[in-house]
Amino acid sequence: MRQRHFPVILILGAMGSRLVVAGRPEIRAWIPYRPLRVLADLDALKCDENGESCMMLETDGCLDARPLDFVSPLRRKLGRHGLSIVTFPYDWRMSLFQSAESFAAWVDEQTWDRFDIVGVSSGGLIATQYARMGFAHRIRKFISIGTPFLGMPRALAYLHTGAVLNRIADFFFAHKAGALIRTFPSMYELLPCQAFFDAANNACAEVHGRTLRSHAQMVSWLDSLPQISSRLLMTGAEFLAQLDPAQTLGNVDTSYIVNSGRPTAALVSYRENGTIRIRRRTDGDGSVPLFSQTIGGRNEAVHPGQTYRFGGRHRTTHMNCRVMEQIVRILLDSTARCRASAGPATRPSDAGGC
Repeated sequence: MRQRHFPVILILGAMGSRLVVAGRPEIRAWIPYRPLRVLADLDALKCDENGESCMMLETDGCLDARPLDFVSPLRRKLGRHGLSIVTFPYDWRMSLFQSAESFAAWVDEQTWDRFDIVGVSSGGLIATQYARMGFAHRIRKFISIGTPFLGMPRALAYLHTGAVLNRIADFFFAHKAGALIRTFPSMYELLPCQAFFDAANNACAEVHGRTLRSHAQMVSWLDSLPQISSRLLMTGAEFLAQLDPAQTLGNVDTSYIVNSGRPTAALVSYRENGTIRIRRRTDGDGSVPLFSQTIGGRNEAVHPGQTYRFGGRHRTTHMNCRVMEQIVRILLDSTARCRASAGPATRPSDAGGC
């Protein structure tokens, strides 16, 4: 009997979906492409003090074409095995609560009873929140790729400097990006939660020589900064605090594809002259520490043997050839595993040619 294949939904992380001005698709806020209008088009991304978009934006799909194509390699790989991939584009500036609700509404418009999810970075947080909303039974398999379940110290740097792209782009746009990012609700939801502090030996930031050893201390310090939105900070702190991924995903067949081998920010230091630097690094993918990707190690207690470790960059892990092969193996495995043993974790590996 031919094996039934379920739809595979790919949820990319922040900045993985195109955003255009509603009714005027020629004005692309992300990624802007008009050379003489880049800064003006970026301004369309700004949100107000309540985290609502100042301009009406809509998504016209994920980044799936050159020069930034985060979809086609995985689509081709899965297609060779008879698997079809569907992307869920969303407004990644908005709260992940809102994005999960949008995902639920979008799924209800489809004809599927059950489906698989590949969640990349904050896309994995959306999938986890969707399960927490009472829809875990609809997820046949969930593959988490580099998901910052406990948050990440680099989000502090993003809010402070706006440096999120590459060195050349950051040189020209970091100041502008910082002003914009501080208006995005989702960015505040990536800040380390208390479980991160517990797993990170009770520290993730150092301010003027004072080490912040709890989530409450971090929030109190951020709230004292004039450029930070107190409203978005307080509401953002709720997301990871309530997510409880180990418990939420307990009844979902979840596999964790995690990255290691790259020095990753664990302690961010702020100096009195306003400069910022990484004071301490830990193992991870360059953006998300390994212990955040593994829920502080709790993933093995809930899904033993379903963690697969690779060496890759945060944003492109799902396009790593060996990672894609592992994704195919997981999706083609008809065995349902919830709180049950699977195969051994793979050894770290780097990207290779397909």
